[in-house]
Amino acid sequence: MFKNLCLLLFVLCQPIFFGTRVSATAVKDLDLSISLPEVQRQKISFEAPDDSKRNQYSIFLMDSSRSMGGRSVKQTKDMVGKFVKESGASKQEHHIALVSFGDEATLLQDFTPDEKQLLSALEKIETQGKTNLYSGLKRAEQLLQEVNDAGQKNIFIISDRTPTTGEKVNTGKYGSKDIYSYHFANAADNLAQKMKDEQQISFRTFVFMDKIADSTKAFARTFFQNIQTDGAFDFKDVQDMDFVFKSKEAGKDFQSGTFNYGSAPAGKDGKDSQAVYHYSDSYFEQSAYAYRQEKNCPYDPRLATMSLNLELAAWSSIQEKNYLLKNRNAKNLLEEIGFEKFQTNHHFQERPSKDSIGAVIAQKKLTVKEEDYTLIALAIRGGGYEAEWASNLTLGRSGEHHGFRAASEKVLTFLDQYLKEHKVTGKIKLWINGYSRAAAVTNLTAGALNKGRKLASGELKAEDMYAFCFETPAGTLKGTGNRDGRHDNIVNVINVNDVVTKVGPEVYPFEFARYGKDSLLPDKETLSVSDYEAAKNRMEGELKKLDSNLSYKLEEFKAKKISILDIFDGLIVDDPKGKGMNKSLDDIIDKFAVERIKHRNKYVNVYQEDIRILAELYFTTRVEGREKLTRSLFKNLVTSMMLGSDATKVKKIVVDWLRTMGLVNHSEVRIESLAETFRELVFKFMIKHPNLSVTLVSNLDPVAQAHHPDLCLAWLRAQDENYQKEKIETPEPSKTSKRILIAGDVDIKVKRETGEMEDYSTDKVMELSTSAAEKTRQSLSKPARRQRWIIRYRPLTTRTEV
Repeated sequence: MFKNLCLLLFVLCQPIFFGTRVSATAVKDLDLSISLPEVQRQKISFEAPDDSKRNQYSIFLMDSSRSMGGRSVKQTKDMVGKFVKESGASKQEHHIALVSFGDEATLLQDFTPDEKQLLSALEKIETQGKTNLYSGLKRAEQLLQEVNDAGQKNIFIISDRTPTTGEKVNTGKYGSKDIYSYHFANAADNLAQKMKDEQQISFRTFVFMDKIADSTKAFARTFFQNIQTDGAFDFKDVQDMDFVFKSKEAGKDFQSGTFNYGSAPAGKDGKDSQAVYHYSDSYFEQSAYAYRQEKNCPYDPRLATMSLNLELAAWSSIQEKNYLLKNRNAKNLLEEIGFEKFQTNHHFQERPSKDSIGAVIAQKKLTVKEEDYTLIALAIRGGGYEAEWASNLTLGRSGEHHGFRAASEKVLTFLDQYLKEHKVTGKIKLWINGYSRAAAVTNLTAGALNKGRKLASGELKAEDMYAFCFETPAGTLKGTGNRDGRHDNIVNVINVNDVVTKVGPEVYPFEFARYGKDSLLPDKETLSVSDYEAAKNRMEGELKKLDSNLSYKLEEFKAKKISILDIFDGLIVDDPKGKGMNKSLDDIIDKFAVERIKHRNKYVNVYQEDIRILAELYFTTRVEGREKLTRSLFKNLVTSMMLGSDATKVKKIVVDWLRTMGLVNHSEVRIESLAETFRELVFKFMIKHPNLSVTLVSNLDPVAQAHHPDLCLAWLRAQDENYQKEKIETPEPSKTSKRILIAGDVDIKVKRETGEMEDYSTDKVMELSTSAAEKTRQSLSKPARRQRWIIRYRPLTTRTEV
């Protein structure tokens, strides 16, 4: 992930490169190559085989006796709350009732699908008295008898012991030799068996077995096993429970559930986040080119969201400290949706190194139009990759981005090895996904396959490759056929305000590009006010459902400037004439690329090694508060810029920061070189472009959030019918535009729609907007003589890539 974009050097440099070798010495971990047991997850499935069973009536019978106080009642509330939220997000219709039982049963909430009512009712549970399960079952029987529906009826019993009070029955399965309270157990068991026979109710039991005395534990297992029809579960931790909801829609099988991914929830450092997924094999029935003519959404929105879900699951788990188990989230999700023969490459089983790349893979059998296929799911690790940031900065002197290309070759080798090892033959469908760095690697991998790279086994047609690249840096070059129609099976989901998507820069002489189609997420520059607000409201609704608890900050971006007229306001003030976030970042990146880096040879010869060391230092340091320390560094640099500090003072600020961040095992000469590189690239840029620099430093929060995975996920869910109850109308941009990049000594006249003419000239880089009727992007480089251009100008709305 972009780690809050605190390191301004990488804000400036990433859009140019993303790769090189670092000589920093990584801290060695202990050898953890031994096999470790994984926590067994409990899967609770609910099937609606046809529309008549779509309605589900579920009663939670929750033990509220005195012994359930403390952790047990909290876990009960968490489990029921989890079920309420996830069932509400599924394609099934769940009506839920809540009943607690202590000495007597209490109806907390009658049947309702309303999440707020149910979560509020949960808070009414009070723990006291003994365990009268019979009274709870009797109340449940009455509730279900009032249901006049052919839907499925479910009862969940949550308890920490067998019955200890209530109705007494001497005859039944149990006697005094089993347990002293056998007559209470008989009453509850007899009633449960009667309800099964008369109403065909599904029973599931969840028991805190670790709280039951050893002397009665065997009886408790037997008792609850006899009551259940669809599962008796040892209740340990709700975090290890997965609810799976299966249904049919128009004859297609659908499945809903939750998955974990390596992005920290708000206030829960060291934990993984969790979100809802919706999956169906039917997503792969159509050709990967089926949506290519859709201008606003050239892909299946359902498959796009599921692709990002899988990609996020392939991030390194935060809560798993052993590298052998950091792939568990991807493994759990893939196995839950029916994939088998899961495997990771060796890079995913060890601490990431400077040039490693993690990937996971699995397969399942599909039949589409009476043709048999092997569906291969391949997800590339796009988060939690630590030292791999150094590879992001391996630009190379020419050709495709060397760091991304090398990683892509490793992924292709891994894919080949998997196909041969598992003897995959016949027709293949390939589902490949990546985010950020992994998106660039996915993009180049899919591009290579489209251009004829053969797999070691099996038959893959372009129409059977579904490549989704989220917030994708650019790794190939313009003019290489990257926009050919054959690459339309590659979808790049782009937020125009995300600085990472501007990596590497398209400005001459770098001219980086992406394979396939760019699909822009909604933005106020691309849509009408009403359409944008409607889309944003849906997105913010989805954002609230995610664990990160983000509030949308991109609209808080404000251009800044330094004004000596406002000295009493702190010199840095709002710039009412400044550009928005997207255009400001474009200006920063283009100017930095042309003015500071200049060309790839200079970057490789002069800066590459130092930048890799800085990248590895920042993204592998174990110093607490690194982001706060880095923010402080740039505040000091801004102050030095405004005070006109000399080079010695600036380099001392940088050296102090390097030492505080834990830089070790480097000579004084190397440390001096790092500080000088920082001063040469960053500080000199700040001096020449103070307003752009203070704009960036003042807006680190919105700039960082633009690359947060939950923001991308929320936008995708907002356009996905699986998450939206109401029909979604895809907005049509009212106007489109293209970018013209002009370099050299050029005179430009711009004719506005009003007929007014304006003169422009530039000796560096100029970006203008032309109408969508223009078919090509044009670049001029150092023309032999001054030229005159007349360009009709329209307000910028949508960037349409060529």
